[in-house]
Amino acid sequence: MRRIDLRTAVIVLILANLPTWIIIFHTVDHATTAIDEEVAANFRAISRNNAATMSYAVNNLAREVQTLAVNSAVRDAIVAGNAAYPRSSEAVRRRIRSIEQTWLEPAGEATVQRILSNPASRYLRRFVTINPAFRRITVTDRFGGTVAANVKPIDFEQGDEPWWRQSFKEGVTGRVVIEDVRFDPLTQINVLHIVVPVVNETPEEVIGVIGVAVDISDLFLLVTGTRIGATGTMSLARQDGTLIGSEVADFPPVQLGDSTASESEASGHLVAAQLTEVPYFDDILSALRQPSQPDFIEATAIGGRKKMVGFRQLGLSSKYPQLRWISIVEQDMSETHTAVETMNRHLLLAALGILVVTIGLAIYLSTHRKMEVTDIAEANEP
Repeated sequence: MRRIDLRTAVIVLILANLPTWIIIFHTVDHATTAIDEEVAANFRAISRNNAATMSYAVNNLAREVQTLAVNSAVRDAIVAGNAAYPRSSEAVRRRIRSIEQTWLEPAGEATVQRILSNPASRYLRRFVTINPAFRRITVTDRFGGTVAANVKPIDFEQGDEPWWRQSFKEGVTGRVVIEDVRFDPLTQINVLHIVVPVVNETPEEVIGVIGVAVDISDLFLLVTGTRIGATGTMSLARQDGTLIGSEVADFPPVQLGDSTASESEASGHLVAAQLTEVPYFDDILSALRQPSQPDFIEATAIGGRKKMVGFRQLGLSSKYPQLRWISIVEQDMSETHTAVETMNRHLLLAALGILVVTIGLAIYLSTHRKMEVTDIAEANEP
């Protein structure tokens, strides 16, 4: 007869529980993977929808501006402006410089009032009452001189502006130009500048250019106005990582007296005080540079918070090179994984409970009881 120490039985008992623990840890890992995949799929769908929505909205704005190019009053103002110039190119330059020099002076007030009171300018003022996002509209002739506007432009001559030259395109065919979001010193808001050529059919030539400053606040609400849970946000960023539209970012207008206002006007872009950078944008760019171009990452924000981030390029840059925008959807991982973390906690507590009970039972049995086991072979001996 031999005695078996029940410590051996304890080991057997622990081994018997191993399948339960394996199942628990496998379930924890599987649940985490499943929630990662679900969040990624949802964020991809949202970013795709935001990209499509914004692309449609921007193209629709461009089409609305193009309707101005076929308005009879606008075209008549351009034709009249072109006809008023002398034939000599040097004489044209002298005339433009002469008006430009007095544009902001009392001596030029008669010219300003003549332009702002013509039928085209009156039409533009009616147009912006129907389309309030269109804040400033300037119509020029083929030489860049202003022939109509809803408000007085800062300059008479627009022909020296990059946007004008890009749209006029040497007067051959012209093209629609959309400049990136910038601060507009006249309206004191951040705007999208849309420029369209006015083209004659016969002969085919550009006879003028229309530039429109569009308020972006309502435009970006299309993709940033919906909150995702308590920590989720949707935003639009430039290719350099600066936010141009976000539910949580504040883009206050710059006052005329601010020292940064002149810099903003000169650069044609948002002033530095208004720029907010996406802290993990390098991670997004790194993903976009990969051959597979993944559109979902896990990133670390300011303060060490873990983020689930979905993103997508809008695709506008193929048509409008300056609009290299990216739609971003993000949410704290602590919120996206709340349900699965709660379940995982419960499962791990259950596993810990089983382990504690097993060890407790083992200690109790090994210190209080022994059992005798008779070997069968020994029992059969004479």
